[in-house]
Amino acid sequence: MERLSLVAIGDEVLCGHTVNTNASTVALACTKIGRAPISHTVVGDDVVEMEKILRRELALGGDVIAFGGLGPTGDDRTREVISKIFETPLVLRKEYAKELELRFGKEYPTIKNQAAQPEKAKLLTNSVGTAPGLFLEDKNLFPMARLFVLPGPPYEFQDVFGREVLPLLGKGKCIASVWLSFIGAAEHEVNASLERVQALFPTLHYGIYPSYETVSVHLFHEDEALVQKARASCLVEFQGLLLPEGVPSLEAFCLALLGKLGWTMATAESCTGGAIAARMCSVSGASAVFCGSVVAYTESTKVRVLAVPEQVIKKFDVVSTQVTEHMAENVRTLMGTDVALAVSGYFGPTGGTKKAPLGTVCATLLLPESTVSQTFFFHGSRASICAQTVGALLALVCKTLVLAQCKKSS
Repeated sequence: MERLSLVAIGDEVLCGHTVNTNASTVALACTKIGRAPISHTVVGDDVVEMEKILRRELALGGDVIAFGGLGPTGDDRTREVISKIFETPLVLRKEYAKELELRFGKEYPTIKNQAAQPEKAKLLTNSVGTAPGLFLEDKNLFPMARLFVLPGPPYEFQDVFGREVLPLLGKGKCIASVWLSFIGAAEHEVNASLERVQALFPTLHYGIYPSYETVSVHLFHEDEALVQKARASCLVEFQGLLLPEGVPSLEAFCLALLGKLGWTMATAESCTGGAIAARMCSVSGASAVFCGSVVAYTESTKVRVLAVPEQVIKKFDVVSTQVTEHMAENVRTLMGTDVALAVSGYFGPTGGTKKAPLGTVCATLLLPESTVSQTFFFHGSRASICAQTVGALLALVCKTLVLAQCKKSS
Protein backbone atom coordinates (compact mmCIF):
# COMPACT_ATOMS: atom_id res chain seq x y z
CA MET A 1 0.00 0.00 0.00
CA GLU A 2 2.44 2.59 -1.27
CA ARG A 3 0.22 5.60 -1.95
CA LEU A 4 -0.12 8.07 0.92
CA SER A 5 -2.14 11.29 0.78
CA LEU A 6 -2.86 14.02 3.33
CA VAL A 7 -6.05 16.05 3.82
CA ALA A 8 -6.07 19.05 6.16
CA ILE A 9 -9.58 20.01 7.26
CA GLY A 10 -10.74 23.36 8.64
CA ASP A 11 -11.54 26.90 7.57
CA GLU A 12 -8.74 28.23 9.80
CA VAL A 13 -6.18 26.26 7.78
CA LEU A 14 -7.77 27.02 4.41
CA CYS A 15 -7.85 30.76 5.12
CA GLY A 16 -4.31 30.88 6.47
CA HIS A 17 -5.27 31.77 10.04
CA THR A 18 -3.55 28.63 11.33
CA VAL A 19 -0.19 27.41 10.05
CA ASN A 20 -0.44 23.77 9.00
CA THR A 21 2.46 22.20 10.89
CA ASN A 22 0.74 18.80 10.99
CA ALA A 23 1.45 18.17 7.31
CA SER A 24 5.18 18.79 7.75
CA THR A 25 5.22 16.47 10.78
CA VAL A 26 3.64 13.66 8.75
CA ALA A 27 5.73 14.29 5.65
CA LEU A 28 9.04 14.21 7.52
CA ALA A 29 8.20 11.11 9.57
CA CYS A 30 6.75 9.19 6.62
CA THR A 31 9.55 10.09 4.24
CA LYS A 32 12.00 8.54 6.70
CA ILE A 33 10.17 5.20 6.45
CA GLY A 34 9.85 5.35 2.67
CA ARG A 35 6.21 6.50 2.67
CA ALA A 36 6.52 10.06 1.41
CA PRO A 37 3.07 11.65 0.79
CA ILE A 38 2.07 11.98 -2.84
CA SER A 39 -0.44 14.80 -2.29
CA HIS A 40 -1.58 17.32 0.31
CA THR A 41 -5.05 18.84 0.07
CA VAL A 42 -6.56 21.58 2.23
CA VAL A 43 -10.35 21.82 2.55
CA GLY A 44 -12.59 24.01 4.69
CA ASP A 45 -15.42 22.94 6.98
CA ASP A 46 -17.89 22.71 4.09
CA VAL A 47 -19.37 19.20 4.28
CA VAL A 48 -19.96 18.89 0.52
CA GLU A 49 -16.35 19.74 -0.40
CA MET A 50 -15.01 17.64 2.45
CA GLU A 51 -16.97 14.60 1.31
CA LYS A 52 -15.92 15.08 -2.32
CA ILE A 53 -12.22 15.29 -1.50
CA LEU A 54 -12.19 12.39 0.96
CA ARG A 55 -14.10 10.16 -1.47
CA ARG A 56 -11.66 11.06 -4.23
CA GLU A 57 -8.60 10.22 -2.14
CA LEU A 58 -10.10 6.95 -0.88
CA ALA A 59 -11.07 5.93 -4.42
CA LEU A 60 -7.46 6.43 -5.53
CA GLY A 61 -6.37 3.89 -2.93
CA GLY A 62 -3.60 3.73 -0.37
CA ASP A 63 -3.51 5.37 3.04
CA VAL A 64 -5.31 8.65 3.57
CA ILE A 65 -4.41 10.72 6.63
CA ALA A 66 -6.92 13.47 7.40
CA PHE A 67 -6.73 15.85 10.33
CA GLY A 68 -9.00 18.48 11.80
CA GLY A 69 -12.68 18.94 12.55
CA LEU A 70 -13.04 16.32 15.29
CA GLY A 71 -13.83 18.76 18.10
CA PRO A 72 -17.14 19.45 19.87
CA THR A 73 -18.06 22.80 18.28
CA GLY A 74 -20.59 23.47 15.55
CA ASP A 75 -18.01 23.85 12.79
CA ASP A 76 -16.47 20.43 13.51
CA ARG A 77 -18.18 18.30 10.84
CA THR A 78 -15.57 15.65 10.03
CA ARG A 79 -17.23 12.80 11.96
CA GLU A 80 -20.53 13.54 10.26
CA VAL A 81 -18.92 13.37 6.80
CA ILE A 82 -16.97 10.19 7.57
CA SER A 83 -20.12 8.47 8.83
CA LYS A 84 -21.82 9.26 5.53
CA ILE A 85 -18.88 8.11 3.40
CA PHE A 86 -18.50 4.80 5.26
CA GLU A 87 -22.26 4.30 5.60
CA THR A 88 -22.09 3.94 9.36
CA PRO A 89 -24.03 5.88 12.02
CA LEU A 90 -22.64 8.04 14.78
CA VAL A 91 -23.24 6.16 18.02
CA LEU A 92 -22.46 6.79 21.65
CA ARG A 93 -19.32 4.78 22.42
CA LYS A 94 -20.02 4.02 26.07
CA GLU A 95 -16.54 2.69 26.88
CA TYR A 96 -14.96 5.86 25.54
CA ALA A 97 -17.42 8.01 27.49
CA LYS A 98 -16.36 6.20 30.69
CA GLU A 99 -12.71 6.78 29.80
CA LEU A 100 -13.33 10.51 29.37
CA GLU A 101 -15.21 10.62 32.69
CA LEU A 102 -12.23 9.07 34.46
CA ARG A 103 -9.84 11.52 32.86
CA PHE A 104 -11.85 14.74 33.03
CA GLY A 105 -14.68 14.11 35.51
CA LYS A 106 -18.35 13.29 34.93
CA GLU A 107 -19.34 16.94 34.67
CA TYR A 108 -16.98 17.70 31.79
CA PRO A 109 -19.28 19.41 29.24
CA THR A 110 -18.14 17.77 25.98
CA ILE A 111 -18.01 14.10 27.00
CA LYS A 112 -21.29 13.11 25.32
CA ASN A 113 -20.35 14.91 22.14
CA GLN A 114 -16.85 13.47 21.94
CA ALA A 115 -18.06 9.96 22.71
CA ALA A 116 -20.35 10.06 19.65
CA GLN A 117 -18.21 8.38 17.01
CA PRO A 118 -18.71 6.42 13.75
CA GLU A 119 -19.77 2.88 14.65
CA LYS A 120 -17.31 1.22 12.27
CA ALA A 121 -14.33 3.27 13.41
CA LYS A 122 -11.54 2.00 15.59
CA LEU A 123 -10.78 4.74 18.14
CA LEU A 124 -7.17 5.84 18.40
CA THR A 125 -6.17 7.03 21.86
CA ASN A 126 -5.63 10.75 22.36
CA SER A 127 -3.85 11.03 25.72
CA VAL A 128 -3.81 14.84 25.82
CA GLY A 129 -7.26 15.81 24.51
CA THR A 130 -10.88 14.62 24.31
CA ALA A 131 -11.17 13.86 20.57
CA PRO A 132 -9.94 10.37 19.67
CA GLY A 133 -8.30 9.62 16.37
CA LEU A 134 -10.19 7.33 14.01
CA PHE A 135 -9.19 4.40 11.81
CA LEU A 136 -11.61 3.10 9.17
CA GLU A 137 -11.41 0.60 6.35
CA ASP A 138 -14.15 -1.10 4.34
CA LYS A 139 -13.10 -3.64 1.71
CA ASN A 140 -16.47 -3.37 -0.02
CA LEU A 141 -16.63 0.42 -0.28
CA PHE A 142 -12.90 1.18 -0.68
CA PRO A 143 -11.05 -2.10 -1.26
CA MET A 144 -7.61 -0.53 -1.68
CA ALA A 145 -7.75 2.27 0.91
CA ARG A 146 -7.48 2.97 4.62
CA LEU A 147 -8.48 6.18 6.37
CA PHE A 148 -6.81 7.67 9.44
CA VAL A 149 -8.46 10.75 10.96
CA LEU A 150 -6.60 12.72 13.61
CA PRO A 151 -7.43 15.75 15.78
CA GLY A 152 -6.19 19.07 14.44
CA PRO A 153 -4.43 20.77 17.39
CA PRO A 154 -0.71 20.00 16.85
CA TYR A 155 -0.01 18.71 20.36
CA GLU A 156 -2.96 16.29 20.08
CA PHE A 157 -2.13 15.39 16.49
CA GLN A 158 1.48 14.52 17.34
CA ASP A 159 0.36 12.42 20.31
CA VAL A 160 -2.01 10.29 18.21
CA PHE A 161 0.09 10.16 15.06
CA GLY A 162 3.35 9.10 16.67
CA ARG A 163 1.91 6.41 18.93
CA GLU A 164 -1.12 5.09 17.02
CA VAL A 165 -0.74 5.83 13.30
CA LEU A 166 2.94 5.67 12.39
CA PRO A 167 3.36 2.02 13.48
CA LEU A 168 0.39 1.01 11.30
CA LEU A 169 1.64 2.63 8.11
CA GLY A 170 4.38 0.12 7.42
CA LYS A 171 7.64 0.81 5.66
CA GLY A 172 7.98 1.47 1.97
CA LYS A 173 11.13 1.43 -0.10
CA CYS A 174 14.01 2.69 2.01
CA ILE A 175 15.16 6.08 0.78
CA ALA A 176 18.66 7.36 1.49
CA SER A 177 18.89 11.12 1.61
CA VAL A 178 21.13 13.98 2.66
CA TRP A 179 20.49 17.68 3.13
CA LEU A 180 23.08 20.32 2.28
CA SER A 181 22.51 23.96 3.23
CA PHE A 182 24.69 26.56 1.54
CA ILE A 183 25.11 29.95 3.20
CA GLY A 184 24.75 33.08 1.11
CA ALA A 185 24.33 31.09 -2.11
CA ALA A 186 22.27 31.98 -5.18
CA GLU A 187 19.59 29.52 -6.24
CA HIS A 188 20.54 29.64 -9.92
CA GLU A 189 24.18 28.87 -9.10
CA VAL A 190 23.22 25.87 -7.02
CA ASN A 191 20.83 24.65 -9.71
CA ALA A 192 23.49 24.83 -12.42
CA SER A 193 25.87 22.83 -10.24
CA LEU A 194 23.24 20.21 -9.44
CA GLU A 195 22.39 19.74 -13.10
CA ARG A 196 26.02 18.82 -13.71
CA VAL A 197 25.99 16.46 -10.73
CA GLN A 198 22.82 14.79 -11.98
CA ALA A 199 24.48 14.27 -15.36
CA LEU A 200 26.94 12.02 -13.47
CA PHE A 201 24.12 10.26 -11.58
CA PRO A 202 21.07 10.28 -13.91
CA THR A 203 18.76 8.45 -11.48
CA LEU A 204 19.49 10.83 -8.58
CA HIS A 205 16.55 12.83 -7.26
CA TYR A 206 17.06 16.29 -5.81
CA GLY A 207 15.17 19.32 -4.61
CA ILE A 208 16.31 22.93 -4.14
CA TYR A 209 14.78 25.01 -1.37
CA PRO A 210 15.88 28.66 -1.21
CA SER A 211 15.37 30.98 1.74
CA TYR A 212 16.62 34.41 2.73
CA GLU A 213 19.56 32.79 4.52
CA THR A 214 20.51 29.56 2.81
CA VAL A 215 19.84 27.48 -0.26
CA SER A 216 19.11 23.94 0.92
CA VAL A 217 19.56 20.93 -1.33
CA HIS A 218 17.92 17.54 -0.75
CA LEU A 219 19.60 14.58 -2.46
CA PHE A 220 17.77 11.26 -2.31
CA HIS A 221 17.80 7.82 -3.92
CA GLU A 222 17.25 4.19 -2.95
CA ASP A 223 21.01 3.58 -3.21
CA GLU A 224 22.88 4.96 -0.17
CA ALA A 225 26.26 4.68 -1.92
CA LEU A 226 24.99 6.70 -4.89
CA VAL A 227 23.69 9.44 -2.59
CA GLN A 228 27.04 9.73 -0.83
CA LYS A 229 28.91 9.91 -4.15
CA ALA A 230 26.52 12.60 -5.34
CA ARG A 231 27.04 14.49 -2.08
CA ALA A 232 30.81 14.44 -2.57
CA SER A 233 30.45 15.60 -6.18
CA CYS A 234 28.08 18.34 -5.11
CA LEU A 235 30.56 19.70 -2.57
CA VAL A 236 33.32 19.72 -5.17
CA GLU A 237 31.08 21.19 -7.84
CA PHE A 238 29.63 23.95 -5.68
CA GLN A 239 32.25 25.74 -3.63
CA GLY A 240 29.81 27.49 -1.34
CA LEU A 241 29.93 27.77 2.43
CA LEU A 242 28.18 24.74 3.90
CA LEU A 243 26.17 24.86 7.12
CA PRO A 244 27.66 21.99 9.16
CA GLU A 245 25.54 18.90 9.65
CA GLY A 246 23.73 18.99 12.98
CA VAL A 247 23.88 22.80 13.28
CA PRO A 248 20.23 23.91 13.10
CA SER A 249 20.57 27.58 12.16
CA LEU A 250 22.87 30.39 11.12
CA GLU A 251 22.71 31.94 14.58
CA ALA A 252 23.82 28.66 16.15
CA PHE A 253 26.66 28.41 13.63
CA CYS A 254 27.68 32.02 14.30
CA LEU A 255 27.79 31.48 18.07
CA ALA A 256 29.79 28.26 17.64
CA LEU A 257 32.32 30.05 15.44
CA LEU A 258 32.68 32.88 17.95
CA GLY A 259 33.32 30.31 20.67
CA LYS A 260 36.02 28.58 18.62
CA LEU A 261 37.70 31.91 17.91
CA GLY A 262 37.45 32.99 21.54
CA TRP A 263 35.61 36.18 20.58
CA THR A 264 32.56 37.98 21.93
CA MET A 265 30.02 39.95 19.92
CA ALA A 266 27.47 42.75 20.18
CA THR A 267 25.04 44.35 17.74
CA ALA A 268 23.86 47.90 17.06
CA GLU A 269 20.54 47.71 15.25
CA SER A 270 18.35 50.38 13.76
CA CYS A 271 15.90 49.13 11.12
CA THR A 272 15.86 45.55 12.42
CA GLY A 273 14.79 46.67 15.89
CA GLY A 274 16.75 44.00 17.73
CA ALA A 275 15.71 41.10 15.46
CA ILE A 276 19.31 39.95 14.99
CA ALA A 277 19.96 39.98 18.72
CA ALA A 278 16.73 38.06 19.28
CA ARG A 279 17.93 35.34 16.91
CA MET A 280 21.23 35.11 18.76
CA CYS A 281 19.55 34.94 22.16
CA SER A 282 17.20 32.19 20.98
CA VAL A 283 20.13 29.75 21.18
CA SER A 284 20.78 28.24 24.59
CA GLY A 285 24.16 29.31 25.97
CA ALA A 286 24.41 32.38 23.73
CA SER A 287 25.51 34.53 26.67
CA ALA A 288 28.93 32.86 26.58
CA VAL A 289 29.80 34.91 23.48
CA PHE A 290 26.92 37.30 22.76
CA CYS A 291 26.99 40.29 25.11
CA GLY A 292 24.03 42.39 24.00
CA SER A 293 22.59 44.93 21.62
CA VAL A 294 21.75 48.60 21.34
CA VAL A 295 18.58 49.31 19.37
CA ALA A 296 19.32 52.81 18.09
CA TYR A 297 16.19 53.32 16.03
CA THR A 298 16.16 57.12 15.75
CA GLU A 299 18.86 59.52 14.57
CA SER A 300 18.97 61.15 17.99
CA THR A 301 19.61 57.78 19.66
CA LYS A 302 22.42 57.07 17.22
CA VAL A 303 23.96 60.42 18.15
CA ARG A 304 23.36 60.35 21.91
CA VAL A 305 23.92 56.66 22.71
CA LEU A 306 26.28 55.49 19.97
CA ALA A 307 28.12 58.77 19.46
CA VAL A 308 27.56 58.90 15.69
CA PRO A 309 28.66 62.41 14.62
CA GLU A 310 25.73 64.50 13.38
CA GLN A 311 27.82 65.82 10.50
CA VAL A 312 28.37 62.25 9.25
CA ILE A 313 24.62 61.66 9.17
CA LYS A 314 24.00 64.95 7.36
CA LYS A 315 26.76 64.36 4.82
CA PHE A 316 26.20 60.67 4.01
CA ASP A 317 22.59 59.92 5.12
CA VAL A 318 21.53 58.01 8.23
CA VAL A 319 21.44 54.90 6.04
CA SER A 320 25.06 54.69 4.96
CA THR A 321 28.10 52.57 5.69
CA GLN A 322 29.78 55.63 7.16
CA VAL A 323 27.09 55.71 9.85
CA THR A 324 27.12 51.95 10.47
CA GLU A 325 30.90 52.02 10.85
CA HIS A 326 30.55 54.51 13.70
CA MET A 327 27.72 52.44 15.19
CA ALA A 328 29.82 49.28 15.10
CA GLU A 329 32.92 50.92 16.54
CA ASN A 330 31.06 52.51 19.41
CA VAL A 331 28.87 49.54 20.34
CA ARG A 332 32.03 47.43 20.45
CA THR A 333 33.59 49.92 22.85
CA LEU A 334 30.39 50.20 24.88
CA MET A 335 30.00 46.42 25.24
CA GLY A 336 33.71 45.60 25.39
CA THR A 337 33.45 42.92 22.69
CA ASP A 338 35.77 41.65 19.96
CA VAL A 339 33.17 41.71 17.19
CA ALA A 340 30.36 44.15 16.43
CA LEU A 341 27.64 44.20 13.79
CA ALA A 342 25.72 47.38 12.96
CA VAL A 343 22.82 47.91 10.57
CA SER A 344 20.71 50.82 9.33
CA GLY A 345 18.16 50.79 6.54
CA TYR A 346 14.88 51.97 5.06
CA PHE A 347 12.25 49.23 5.19
CA GLY A 348 9.29 51.31 4.02
CA PRO A 349 6.58 51.69 3.02
CA THR A 350 7.49 55.32 3.70
CA GLY A 351 10.88 56.96 4.00
CA GLY A 352 13.95 56.64 1.89
CA THR A 353 16.07 59.38 0.30
CA LYS A 354 17.80 60.07 -3.00
CA LYS A 355 21.03 58.73 -1.53
CA ALA A 356 19.33 55.70 -0.02
CA PRO A 357 15.96 54.76 -1.56
CA LEU A 358 13.50 52.35 0.04
CA GLY A 359 14.97 48.90 0.45
CA THR A 360 18.51 50.16 1.03
CA VAL A 361 20.24 48.49 3.97
CA CYS A 362 23.78 49.32 5.10
CA ALA A 363 25.79 47.20 7.50
CA THR A 364 29.23 47.01 9.05
CA LEU A 365 30.85 43.98 10.63
CA LEU A 366 33.82 44.88 12.78
CA LEU A 367 36.36 42.16 13.67
CA PRO A 368 39.58 42.48 15.71
CA GLU A 369 41.74 42.93 12.62
CA SER A 370 39.31 43.76 9.81
CA THR A 371 36.16 45.62 8.86
CA VAL A 372 33.52 44.58 6.34
CA SER A 373 30.97 47.17 5.20
CA GLN A 374 28.28 46.33 2.68
CA THR A 375 25.19 47.89 1.12
CA PHE A 376 22.19 45.73 0.20
CA PHE A 377 19.12 46.51 -1.88
CA PHE A 378 16.00 44.53 -1.02
CA HIS A 379 12.44 44.55 -2.36
CA GLY A 380 9.11 43.58 -0.86
CA SER A 381 6.98 44.42 2.14
CA ARG A 382 8.38 45.84 5.36
CA ALA A 383 8.32 42.41 7.00
CA SER A 384 9.91 40.78 3.96
CA ILE A 385 12.77 43.30 3.81
CA CYS A 386 13.39 42.81 7.53
CA ALA A 387 13.56 39.04 7.09
CA GLN A 388 15.88 39.41 4.11
CA THR A 389 18.11 41.77 6.08
CA VAL A 390 18.41 39.51 9.13
CA GLY A 391 19.12 36.49 6.94
CA ALA A 392 21.71 38.28 4.80
CA LEU A 393 23.54 39.68 7.83
CA LEU A 394 23.64 36.39 9.71
CA ALA A 395 25.05 34.84 6.54
CA LEU A 396 27.62 37.65 6.29
CA VAL A 397 28.72 37.10 9.88
CA CYS A 398 29.06 33.34 9.38
CA LYS A 399 31.04 33.66 6.15
CA THR A 400 33.36 36.27 7.63
CA LEU A 401 33.97 34.27 10.80
CA VAL A 402 34.75 31.13 8.78
CA LEU A 403 37.38 33.08 6.84
CA ALA A 404 38.77 34.45 10.09
CA GLN A 405 38.99 30.95 11.53
CA CYS A 406 40.79 29.67 8.44
CA LYS A 407 43.24 32.56 8.64
CA LYS A 408 43.81 31.98 12.34
CA SER A 409 44.44 28.25 11.76
CA SER A 410 46.94 28.74 8.93
